[in-house]
Amino acid sequence: MKNRRNIAIVAVPAINFKKALGVLSRFLDERFRIAFSYGNAYIPLKADKHLVGPYLDRLSGKFVNIPPSLLPQKRKAISISAIAKNLKIGLPRSINIVGDIITINTIPSEYIALRRVIGDVLRRHLGYRGVFLKRRKTSGTKRIAVWERLAGWGDTFTIHKESGCLFCLDISRVFFNPRLGAERLRILSQVRDGETIIDMFAGVGPFSILLSKYRRVRVYAIDINKYAIHYMTINSTLNKTPIDIIHGDAKEAIYRIHTKADRIIMNYPEGAINFIGYAIEKLRDEGFIHVYMFVDGKNIKLTTRKIIADKIAELGYRPRTVNINTYRVGEVAPYRYLVCADVYVRM
Repeated sequence: MKNRRNIAIVAVPAINFKKALGVLSRFLDERFRIAFSYGNAYIPLKADKHLVGPYLDRLSGKFVNIPPSLLPQKRKAISISAIAKNLKIGLPRSINIVGDIITINTIPSEYIALRRVIGDVLRRHLGYRGVFLKRRKTSGTKRIAVWERLAGWGDTFTIHKESGCLFCLDISRVFFNPRLGAERLRILSQVRDGETIIDMFAGVGPFSILLSKYRRVRVYAIDINKYAIHYMTINSTLNKTPIDIIHGDAKEAIYRIHTKADRIIMNYPEGAINFIGYAIEKLRDEGFIHVYMFVDGKNIKLTTRKIIADKIAELGYRPRTVNINTYRVGEVAPYRYLVCADVYVRM
């Protein structure tokens, strides 16, 4: 085995990451994960520098000095509970993996003083670049959280892979939920070629880009956060998925779209219900609206249907048909759920 001190590490801009994988695939050092930070991908190579050097100009790449010990190393799958049991340390019940970083929403108060120890344990045993703890909950229309780095190196930028798509993002500047991967595929399964789709709260584009990649559709993606627009633009290029990207408040920006939609996605659980009138206005004579909501209680299907039906009536709309199917996406707190309502409307 080659001495780890002799590996070459190449940094390439995120926008060139996919191209770099193709060009450098035969040189990859498979012992390590590729790391992401500061808008770059850090690619560990097993080849000597003189073999790789000629490829760097077309990738806008450069060699960098990063100790191999800081690179995320590939590990065998192991559960958090197994790590906690073996080391006799209190660990969070659940974590999220976003690209090459681990995010933690909460740590029990009795272990908060040990948070850096916990972060280092997770980083080393799971094999990721960094571990970040949410220090302030997601808030505001831009849905931004504040993070503290517990272990590892670099900033909060990463590249996340999901369903064959790559998503550049910075968790301190944009909202992204890696646990919605299956939900995004559920929506994809309903979409048919030829549809026009509006993604009202698109973020970095996980719905929009997925749908554009696997269906022949026209997608309009709106977001109020300028950083989400920045990363969505990169992601559209990175995935070779043409989408129409619109920066602005959805209730105003939606009227810059000079066509009606067959399907509208409203992934803004904190407030999507308040925008449903704008969605109905931009829907064709019949179509689907996917409304994401937080719903409390035990009978979430009945509650969700009532909230949506009451809101449509309150706004003065009288559709000929409204069918509402509800899906529980996940539990965010005891008896508080993230729900998607698939609303079929025929005017």
